[in-house]
Amino acid sequence: LFQSIKDNYQDIDFIDENNPVLHQVVEFQEKVLNLFQQYLQHKGISETAATAHSENLKTFFNDFLKDQHNSSMFSFDADHLEEFIVDFYPRKVEANPAQDELLMTSLKSFISFAETLGYLENATPYLKIIDECEEEFMEVLEDYRG
Repeated sequence: LFQSIKDNYQDIDFIDENNPVLHQVVEFQEKVLNLFQQYLQHKGISETAATAHSENLKTFFNDFLKDQHNSSMFSFDADHLEEFIVDFYPRKVEANPAQDELLMTSLKSFISFAETLGYLENATPYLKIIDECEEEFMEVLEDYRG
């Protein structure tokens, strides 16, 4: 399914909710997030924490990439991650403090997971930008959340 979507990705239309490639992308992302949540639980993470990680990623994929950038897990880059971490998430996401604290771990864990499954060719630039943004994220979050 991954390769099929990747091969047809140029036909995606994020505006047309009936676009078949868009439906495939959304369905695939949901499956990958469910698999990621199961993976975390298998590693001993509580169901509550695994769900919080998954919610952080749904926010990244759906609210940010899809709705703000007409993008998906097939086409995001390190700049998208930086914007999400230091701008979109602190300004737009109403999460609880525990979920805020998990954001960096959620993103890092998922990026590594996606690389392991072959969905990302090289996680290093993504992991690097997450590390570089962590301090700024905490500062911006403090400004917005008080």
